[in-house]
Amino acid sequence: MYHHSLKHKLSIFIGLGMSLTAYAQGDNHYWTEFNADPTNSAILDYSYAGYKRGEKVPPTIAELKASGYTEYNVTKYGLIPNDGKSDRQAFKDLITKIGKKAKAKAIIYFPEGNYILHDDDDNIMKAGMQQSEPIVVNMGHFVIQGDGKDKTFLEMKTPNLPKTKALYSSPIMLQIKHNGKKETDLKVYGLITADSKKGSHSITIQDASQVKPGQWVWLKVQNYRDDVITEELQNCTIEHTMTDLINNGVQVDEYHVVESVKGNVVTFKEPIMHEVKESWGWRLQEYPHYEEVGIEDLTFVGHACNDFVHHRTWEDDGAYKPLLLMRLTDSWVRRVGFQSISEALTFEHCANTSAYEIEISGNRGHSAVRAANSTRAFIGNVYDHSDGYYVEQDYKIRYDGLGQYHACGVSKHSIGCVIWNCDWGLDACFESHATQPRATLIDVCTGGFMPRRMGGDRNQLPNHLDDLVIWNFNSKPTQTKAFGTYNWWNSGNVWVKVMPPMVVGFHGHLINFATNQMKCNESYGTAVNPKSLYLAQLERRLGKKNEWMQQITTGIESPQIFRPTEGLDKGIYTLKGEKLDMDVDQLPQGFYIIDGKKVRIN
Repeated sequence: MYHHSLKHKLSIFIGLGMSLTAYAQGDNHYWTEFNADPTNSAILDYSYAGYKRGEKVPPTIAELKASGYTEYNVTKYGLIPNDGKSDRQAFKDLITKIGKKAKAKAIIYFPEGNYILHDDDDNIMKAGMQQSEPIVVNMGHFVIQGDGKDKTFLEMKTPNLPKTKALYSSPIMLQIKHNGKKETDLKVYGLITADSKKGSHSITIQDASQVKPGQWVWLKVQNYRDDVITEELQNCTIEHTMTDLINNGVQVDEYHVVESVKGNVVTFKEPIMHEVKESWGWRLQEYPHYEEVGIEDLTFVGHACNDFVHHRTWEDDGAYKPLLLMRLTDSWVRRVGFQSISEALTFEHCANTSAYEIEISGNRGHSAVRAANSTRAFIGNVYDHSDGYYVEQDYKIRYDGLGQYHACGVSKHSIGCVIWNCDWGLDACFESHATQPRATLIDVCTGGFMPRRMGGDRNQLPNHLDDLVIWNFNSKPTQTKAFGTYNWWNSGNVWVKVMPPMVVGFHGHLINFATNQMKCNESYGTAVNPKSLYLAQLERRLGKKNEWMQQITTGIESPQIFRPTEGLDKGIYTLKGEKLDMDVDQLPQGFYIIDGKKVRIN
């Protein structure tokens, strides 16, 4: 059975100034406290997330060309759109031609059309079995650009085969990354010799002579001591199943840009998101990475199964994973679509990356856009409305717009990340996939708030450590089965482990939270002012007219999506709701609403 959500949604996101939500009168006291003195606030400053800390916007193609970037039109290098044949080798040859460069200064341009970057012919025989291998791009300062997310398509025609029996072991198709170094080869600038308060900008090390202003550095600790683990968990009790935390200890990774060096005091451009204690053994070390990588104006197309079931098979969990960005800073993915994919996009070991104006559609898969082991990622304006079978209805009824199983979020040692103004499906929750993420802001998002849906194996829990802030969340009516109380740290269930969050302005479909497991449940049922904590903090720091705020609140393009109502289920429409008087075979390539369903025409 298929259930069509009969909603008419003229825009992916309601403008923040036009929301129909009722708001509490006056500014929320947590905000007024922060506004008065951020150094003595219950809330951290999340406004430094994203490309260039929100102080600049990613450059346009015209600006890059003016600065000396070279454009490579892929059709001049052997890639042939719309011929049904793999373009993978020609693309790899072009990457080789450009070379492994930290500053490639290249624009890899995919004109309108469909390009196949993986099919069965691209698999290889290795260790006596068929295997798929990723396309690896080792370079910085380059952009992959299409003609628009409804015009340029990069397709995984067939699945990437798993390497092991692990359901998630299929490789990600396109991996843009710095290969990093072995831990033993990383240069250590010095051990930390003094404590620093959470939210401050400075640390003190043994010898800062190797540290220079403008340099990216890695602030790190790994401590196995029982007393450190106990202190990190505060009043939460460790479970015997948390073997990652028990065996690997407390691990915190923050990537920073050096603002200044005075003696042995190093000051960062960004605030420290975790208290630094000299006795824990913190150190400052080298951070290998590339910078200024962009992906924009195209859609990645997979062929995820149309009846996704979590952890059923490798085809469900990971067969179609198109994009990984790894060890990159000041990089972005914008105006990009993901259709029928297992996982959309992962930032891993990155810092100050931005993903925005993203659409996830087609058959639902495992996860959406995530930050893993990353610092200050910004994930915003993501519209996740993939279609599939409702988990709590035993996968018997197919729904339009359920969204990915895990919505946008964080995992591993991510810290200081912002999930902003995202809209995901009914049968989902924000992702917090364990292995010690911290200090995450879920800000003015709309979507499902399904219990036990954040992710993470029980041996990798907790799902999230300190400083999770959920601000003005608008909950969709998701639960179809009674589950009682929504626990954050449930001593009777090894699968639910979130340290006490701050929840402010939670509204929409109300949920019975275990408030004794929360720092606060402020203004429950009514949204608060400011509507967006991230934007308020950004405006406080940079002013009302900063470019980044203008770009994400008004949009570079109009991110409109048309969702038909009962009266508009017949006929052909553009995604903006404009009726087209033509037959299907007359349509140019792109996305349309045909008889009430979104369809891609090749």
